[in-house]
Amino acid sequence: LSLDMDEVGLQAALLRMVKYNLLLWFHKINGFKEVIFSNPQVILKIITDLVQFKYELNGRTGKQIFSCNGVREDWCTKFRDRALISEEFLLSHELLRKHFVDDVFTVKHFIKLMCYLFIMVPLEGSHDYLMPTLLDPLNIDATNMKNIVEPLRILFPNHSAPYGMFSRLVAFLLNGEECVLEEEKTIPTCFYKNCVTFRYKKFPFTFTIIDSTSYIEVHLDSVRILKDICKVCPTIRKLIHKGIEKCANVLHYSEWKYLKDGFVCSNESCRSVVIPYEEQPNMAVCSHCNNVMDLSFKHTVWITEEKIDVDDHTPKLDDLMNDVAAVIPAKWRFVGVQL
Repeated sequence: LSLDMDEVGLQAALLRMVKYNLLLWFHKINGFKEVIFSNPQVILKIITDLVQFKYELNGRTGKQIFSCNGVREDWCTKFRDRALISEEFLLSHELLRKHFVDDVFTVKHFIKLMCYLFIMVPLEGSHDYLMPTLLDPLNIDATNMKNIVEPLRILFPNHSAPYGMFSRLVAFLLNGEECVLEEEKTIPTCFYKNCVTFRYKKFPFTFTIIDSTSYIEVHLDSVRILKDICKVCPTIRKLIHKGIEKCANVLHYSEWKYLKDGFVCSNESCRSVVIPYEEQPNMAVCSHCNNVMDLSFKHTVWITEEKIDVDDHTPKLDDLMNDVAAVIPAKWRFVGVQL
């Protein structure tokens, strides 16, 4: 079909149609310049089929999984238990492979698109791709988690996070060079749709992020050297804010600019989010119960980046004895450094 248009004019016309949602064109993705979608249903159908297949496998155990829909048993097991997908998996599935057309829209195109949108992410040292949104959820009571410092809560405007933000944030963190999954014998410590534990490469520490409908909660799980906390906590906070910004651009969510850093309300009957005063960062008030809190070093370490002398924050003997009495293996190193 000849439109008597040069490349510049054609690109301008395509971009205008994309602006008015008449076409989908991901021209910024390497190798996608020639792929234009007049109907996004094919992309949505593949994702829908993947979700449906996941729920189908969740109802099966053992040998019942064998060669389901033409997919090998080990691939089905990885997909069901860890939401891992490979090119071979997609091509072997009887329904999924029908959506792909050689030299037009291939499996590689689909995976590139999913990675660009932070829906999937490649795993280091593997040919597999993780799809976080298909992980199983965890029923967790975050208030019972043991922490070195108080957990940070990143509050979304109007107390509402956009749908798909958390799973995309997980994909962003794994797609960068800073974080990997924290694993024990190849099985992640905490690896769920709404709760994931990461290990930071530059510093020897691990942290966990937990999804909520209104905020993302961040827990510092372990750190090797106490004085590193003053660097570690702001580093985690900045990294997560950066991830939210990147994911917000994909989701066309402009409200990310109004995120607020807060903490857990000390009122046991409330446990909502308290936001520090701008004028007095060592104090915070709860918008839900009006509880006023004095923030300790275990709070402000997330938001201050001053080099603090660890000796100024040497814990009292009673605090150390409480840590010892708790008999939490992850804290023994921490307690030892304090002593």
